[in-house]
Amino acid sequence: CNLRASALTFYSLLSIVPAMAMAFGVAKGFGVDRLLRKSLLEKFQGQEEVVTRVIDFAHNMLENTRGGLIAGIGLLALFWLVIKLLGNIEKSFNEIWGVRKGRSLQRKFSDYLSVMLVCPILLITASSATVFITTRITQFTQKIAILGKVSTLITISLKILPLAMLWVLFTFVNVFMPNTKVNFKAGLIGGIVAGTIFQIVQWAYISFQIGVSKYGAIYGSFAALPLFLVWLQASWLIVLFGAEISFAIQNVEAYEFEPDCLHVKPSFKKLLALWVTHLCVKKFSGGDEPPKAAEISEELGLPIRLCNMTISDLVASKVLCEVISDENANNDLDPAYLPGVDVCDLTISRVLKSLESIGTDDIPINDTRELRKIKECLEEFSEIIVKSDANLVLKEI
Repeated sequence: CNLRASALTFYSLLSIVPAMAMAFGVAKGFGVDRLLRKSLLEKFQGQEEVVTRVIDFAHNMLENTRGGLIAGIGLLALFWLVIKLLGNIEKSFNEIWGVRKGRSLQRKFSDYLSVMLVCPILLITASSATVFITTRITQFTQKIAILGKVSTLITISLKILPLAMLWVLFTFVNVFMPNTKVNFKAGLIGGIVAGTIFQIVQWAYISFQIGVSKYGAIYGSFAALPLFLVWLQASWLIVLFGAEISFAIQNVEAYEFEPDCLHVKPSFKKLLALWVTHLCVKKFSGGDEPPKAAEISEELGLPIRLCNMTISDLVASKVLCEVISDENANNDLDPAYLPGVDVCDLTISRVLKSLESIGTDDIPINDTRELRKIKECLEEFSEIIVKSDANLVLKEI
């Protein structure tokens, strides 16, 4: 998580101004850009100097993207930078979930555009609703004696409200960002854990201003920048930790083997690839519904991350192909899998040969006599395997 969090911190710094410009552009269209500025300053207490500078840069960028051809190019660049940031966030979540295939370009535009449009409005609405509810309830407790007696309970509930909003935000991120199906329960638990930790870290940072005096003596007026970097790195660590929690909750039965999934032997990878292919061939030959990744994982007892990695290799080698039902034509989150070639010709050697074809061999190396001899030996080995009696058709096993 630490390496991915560092990468996301870097991408966030590169894209923070375009993302903020996009948010303010949407907010200005609804006439609530001032409320967004106020909400951001409230949410990032202790970071007011950095946030103010970023907002000013964002406004300058918006001013430079108005009218003319240059503005059109600038607007496209603005969209591209924001989509690139969200794509890198999705990639980090996909790595946690063992998903190698990201969203299609069409889904990136549709899904990410909805995030860019909804999130600024959601932030403003949530903050405004908190202020409105707090004001109204305070007035009621002062006017009505009965409510006054439970004012302490109401006050505590209002203090929990910002934390609850963080839970909602982190739950949304856990469920939405990975390019796979995430159970709401798993996303919610991860969201609650991550949101609570984030609130504690935020409280500690605001209350104690860790390192302010130290950095102030070194950096002077730029002291806010290193502190902001530390806060940003910690925030991404918390976000990714919440994703790990969600993954562990959803796959609790096989999670103890997850660390070993990244260190599987090549021979075991081949065995699993043949096993998964055999299951898909058996389902297809029997006229059953094509299995999905979760169904393959459950039936074969494989950890879901290892199952996803194996399926990705089989799809890349064209041994299997993805199929999406008509009702889910615009949603490729949970595809099913069919044999990609004629099952009557799908032998053990053909599957292994297809897996070996993944990647490239177009790299210049010294063409020596020894190299040509080794290549001939490998080709002879391949021919022996093809002609072997053990090279069965998977359908017949």
